Amino acid sequence: MYKKLLGIFFLFSLSSPAQELGSWGDLYSYNSVTDIVKLPNGVYLCAAGRAMYTFDYPNKEIAKFSKANGLSDVNVSAIERDPVSGIVVVGYENANIDVIDGDRIINVSDILNSDKFTGRKRINEIVIRDGIAYLATGFGVVELDIVRRLILDTWVLGDNASELEVFDLAFQETTDTVWTMTEAGILKASRQDPLFFYESWVEDPLTGPFEPFIDVIDDRIFTVVDRGLNDTIYTRTTGSSWTQTSSNSLGEVKHLQAVGQKLYTTFSFTAEERDANGELVELVSAGYGGNGDFKPQFTTRDEQGRWFVGDGIAGLIYVDNPNFVQRARPVSPFSNNVYSVYNSDNNGLFIAPGNINGVWAPTFNFEGFFRLEDESWRRYFASGTGQSHDIIQVLEDPMDPTRFFAIAMGSGLLEYRDGELYQVWNESTTNRVLVGTTDSNDTRVAGMAFDEEGTLWVTTSLSPNSLASYDRDGNWQARSIGNFNGRNVKTIAILENGDFWIQGRNDGIYAVRFEGGSTLTRALGTGEGNGDLSSSFVHDFQEDLDGEIWIGTGEGVMVHFAPDNLFIPNRNYDAQSIIILENGVFQRLLGSEGVLAVEVDGANRKWFGTETGGLFLTSEDGIDELLHFTTDNSPLPSNRIVDVEVNDETGVVYIATDLGVVTYNGDATGGNETMDEVTVFPNPVRPGYTGPIAIRGLVQDAQVKITDVSGNLVFETVANGGQAIWMGDDLSGRRAATGVYLAYITDDLGENTKVVKILLVNGN
Repeated sequence: MYKKLLGIFFLFSLSSPAQELGSWGDLYSYNSVTDIVKLPNGVYLCAAGRAMYTFDYPNKEIAKFSKANGLSDVNVSAIERDPVSGIVVVGYENANIDVIDGDRIINVSDILNSDKFTGRKRINEIVIRDGIAYLATGFGVVELDIVRRLILDTWVLGDNASELEVFDLAFQETTDTVWTMTEAGILKASRQDPLFFYESWVEDPLTGPFEPFIDVIDDRIFTVVDRGLNDTIYTRTTGSSWTQTSSNSLGEVKHLQAVGQKLYTTFSFTAEERDANGELVELVSAGYGGNGDFKPQFTTRDEQGRWFVGDGIAGLIYVDNPNFVQRARPVSPFSNNVYSVYNSDNNGLFIAPGNINGVWAPTFNFEGFFRLEDESWRRYFASGTGQSHDIIQVLEDPMDPTRFFAIAMGSGLLEYRDGELYQVWNESTTNRVLVGTTDSNDTRVAGMAFDEEGTLWVTTSLSPNSLASYDRDGNWQARSIGNFNGRNVKTIAILENGDFWIQGRNDGIYAVRFEGGSTLTRALGTGEGNGDLSSSFVHDFQEDLDGEIWIGTGEGVMVHFAPDNLFIPNRNYDAQSIIILENGVFQRLLGSEGVLAVEVDGANRKWFGTETGGLFLTSEDGIDELLHFTTDNSPLPSNRIVDVEVNDETGVVYIATDLGVVTYNGDATGGNETMDEVTVFPNPVRPGYTGPIAIRGLVQDAQVKITDVSGNLVFETVANGGQAIWMGDDLSGRRAATGVYLAYITDDLGENTKVVKILLVNGN
């Protein structure tokens, strides 16, 4: 059983979104561990927010485990393992359940899909006894037969069978009593009574308020009374009254769990082992072995006395040396907060976790920002951002790979050189080129883009200088944009024709052209002759490979096919809708959706991230829907997509949701100017592999013909951008025979050509 279970974790941890087309990965944070289950042979399963991971202590190996590679959902709220059968039960915040049995993961969605108890269904705690998992939920207790995966009974404890949230429960064998901690306090009942009947439950007289914990060692009950900054552990035995334990620690109790004759108690600042009477035996604190910034959330120890502590920011902490602690967690960003994601050519992947509110004001997020480079995450703390807050965008200097910039909404613009903060550009350091709001310390730099000469252009919201430039010589210059100055502005794009398009908060797009010493402006809003946008709320826009501008609005997608028309007298400059046929009705592309993100991939196809409908991929012209991912049919953690970024070199799509970032290995890359470095993956194609064979490093939209060594045509296709896909089939759809195949590749004019060999092996 153990080998099968660990085999699942190992198998899924090997999945590589960077190689296998159509595969998924996650970039979740695994830093906060809230629950730990010990598996055999020194392996620990850790609940870590959106997902889980295992830590093999003897071999010091870590494996991630998420919806991207096996789980049925996100936001793990509780885990437990049956010591008899070895079955692991995983509970989620939405009351979904996974049962991990041997080499299978079986989803039990009965509670999630039930039309009862719609208000609150979270799984708060799991207790397994005699093959039954007792699930403490937001409405009561559910009995689950973990072998048959059947719901056996539901206990609704509130008066007159009303919903009552249950946070924890424990069984007292000496009196055959079940104890629960509920939102109404402590309730208990005899196991001999009908537990589904609310009148079987009796309120305990201890006065709260309580922390959500209750547990039992033999005849002794333990719970925690909420005392604000200093909680108190209470205990009692049958026939006695509640009393405080004599040794109490500082802070809030984060978790309490009895294991055998030991009580593991986790306070805000200490992880503790207590005896069967609740008295302190030993503890680990922030001052123990270089354990600074200790934020314990869950505590256990193994048979040798080694500590394993779930920490709020360090993942799993383990202590096997009295002089120092060690940490075990997957490589991951600091948090799951994300406003935008950016893949740079030279400096890796960036996640900006800041935010702005509904009126485009900062929210004072001091998490800094996160950078993934060479398979390692670096967090730029607030101290590394000049104490700036709300990082919402990062951008690399296209002419100098040692420089990148970060927007700190409310603090200004941050310039980094060689990975370190070089300057915070704000009102004082730019000699009032970047001007703040009425508060000079509130410099709301909100968008940035580089032009072809390498000049950086930035927008500043609610500033008299709404647009400014920063040239290669280090000079700042304010650029007036007429009546658009002083408005709420954010995203900026510099078009191929040199025009500037700037996002307004609730009045469309501001277009600006600098021409012959003059500044020309034009507003694109709603209404025919005024831009004819479907909504005045514009969330994102992107210029495609043909020079057309795709606009995500509060009501679907619009396209501007001729942006030059904006500044040609008497020309129509209205945007157009893409009309598609859906369910027999002609309608505007995504017309019922708020489109928050627009991205163009290497094949000029369009990715649209929506407010509630998930992620869409359409054909180049937007008419054909190629993919539609939601939480129901994909590993997406949420249907709210806040940003999309495509790596044109690898085809990997980075999908930022309001619950974190996941990746999808797409089949389109950017086209190369030459075909000097064409690669095929996998090559050789080994027996049993039936997935896509990717031919990469091609010129844009190259023509590919695959033949056998005798010159017989087997397959032909056109590359998606710079990547062509062969599924290993011949023209009739049958699997091609084992052998060597030649891929002849050429551009439309026959000027760029290449021939590569592919070895295809079938059989066992």
